Amino acid sequence: MGGETIGCRIAKIRKNAGYSQERFAEAIGLSRKAVVNIENDEAVPKADTLTEICRTLHVSADELLFGESNTEQFSKTMERIQLLDNDLQNRFFEMSSVFLTGLETIQADRNEK
Repeated sequence: MGGETIGCRIAKIRKNAGYSQERFAEAIGLSRKAVVNIENDEAVPKADTLTEICRTLHVSADELLFGESNTEQFSKTMERIQLLDNDLQNRFFEMSSVFLTGLETIQADRNEK
């Protein structure tokens, strides 16, 4: 889903979920014309509409906005890690732990400001 627009992603996910434009519009509280405009990138959904779209389609805002869910990214990363031998897997997790500790420290500093 990488280079697609948000409208294309919404249309694709909507179709995969089995919604017609009419039924989807009803579910998110918009007119069919508004859905057509969003899917054709002639309109950008407001924050509350985006929330309803995500809720209705059972996807994250990241997936709609950026094209790949965190779950998909995590799964791909885990598949790559599993291809490594045990020693390299252990090294990866040790390094990840150190890196994560550093990120947590940065987050804590940001929260204090």
